[in-house]
Amino acid sequence: MTAKTKAWVTDWPDERSSALSLTFDDGYSCHYEHLGPVLKEHGLKATFFVVSGWLDDPSTSKYAGRIGTWAGFQQLAIDGHEIGSHSVAHPRLTRLPTGSEDRAGSLLYELAESKRAIERHVPTRACTSIAYPYALRNRKVTKSAANYYIAARGIGNPFTIGATAIVDIMDADRKLKGLLPTQNRPVSLFNRWILTRKNRILQKNNAFFQKQGSALEDNSLRRLTSRIQTKAFGRGVWSLFVLHEVLPFDQVEKVDTFSPYPVDYFKPFAKWLAQQVKDEAVWVDTVSNVMKYLKERDTFVYRVIKEDAGRIELQIGHGLDKDTFNYPLTIDVLVPDTWKHVDISSQGDTRPPERQETWNYEGENYVRFNASPSGQTLTLDGS
Repeated sequence: MTAKTKAWVTDWPDERSSALSLTFDDGYSCHYEHLGPVLKEHGLKATFFVVSGWLDDPSTSKYAGRIGTWAGFQQLAIDGHEIGSHSVAHPRLTRLPTGSEDRAGSLLYELAESKRAIERHVPTRACTSIAYPYALRNRKVTKSAANYYIAARGIGNPFTIGATAIVDIMDADRKLKGLLPTQNRPVSLFNRWILTRKNRILQKNNAFFQKQGSALEDNSLRRLTSRIQTKAFGRGVWSLFVLHEVLPFDQVEKVDTFSPYPVDYFKPFAKWLAQQVKDEAVWVDTVSNVMKYLKERDTFVYRVIKEDAGRIELQIGHGLDKDTFNYPLTIDVLVPDTWKHVDISSQGDTRPPERQETWNYEGENYVRFNASPSGQTLTLDGS
């Protein structure tokens, strides 16, 4: 026998070095027409933050001709993507009265009704994350949002797109306060001007882009991947990729939306990112799934019920709401040094045990497996 059984949770699933979420705002039809096929080709999952009122009635948006449909986003959800809230009408939440869940034009209505609408149209999955319109929030907004969502996204530097978003951990008792930044810098007028100018240049030079597309695409990819590798992968953190409308080159010059981006640039990035996932350099998943893992990881508890030379019984939990927080954690357990294989089963589970090989680190023997810590008892049988 080794020393007394101990258990740990890896920082990210399967001990990957960092996490990344792809997020797309506003609910444009290009999200399922152009992005959906690219994501599906490379096995990547993303979060689409939709403005529910615009999907209900596209005429309420100045981008009416390009706003998507509920059916399109339902299909994205079927394909495994997350549909998150971007409010009902895309207002500046910081300027709204608190109001009530049924009072249109109030903060609580924007938070609650957008969630209700998404869950009506996408009933297979709860809406548990929100992106603040214009990335604006204050203490009242974040406190109110915490009653409806487990995560809320702002944006850091507004004219870069890789590894820039800031995520609020929506936790009523703030146990995890300080783990991630919770206050976003306001978007300055200068930065707004830079971004607007950048968009106009992009739109007015379509012919040049078409002629020089390959070289620009390669250069864009190098800059983007370098930034993400440095700011995200190299630091072992959770980063978020933020885009709005994503269109082919020949359509970019025709739109006036916030920060349009050529899908021609996104395709090689998606291919590169998928390879990073394959090489186990990063975990890519939806905002809600990453937040679930993070909170479960940091509240993980275990109790050793029994341990001897051939068997360990281990109860695992996290103390959070089990219906919401049910994402499997990657767990390492210290086991007897004579064990070469471990059969892992859960009490009440009729499926065959999962067999894992042990591995050794600095003279101690471990087994690694994935399990959702919902208070169940696991049995580890060694051989």
